[in-house]
Amino acid sequence: MKQAIEAAKIASDNAVFIQAVVCYGDLLSETGRLEPAAEWLNLALEEAASMNLDTDVMDF
Repeated sequence: MKQAIEAAKIASDNAVFIQAVVCYGDLLSETGRLEPAAEWLNLALEEAASMNLDTDVMDF
């Protein structure tokens, strides 16, 4: 999983990076390692927030 995260960073592929980080955080959570899981999941949130996504289409 960490290889996928590193490869996404190198390729500047934010979507794959976020997906890999979330998967890794979920894996850590499922194995009872909650503190490291929270750190990885927060990293995914920070990355998503930094992407400046156009979310206007979500406004109804």
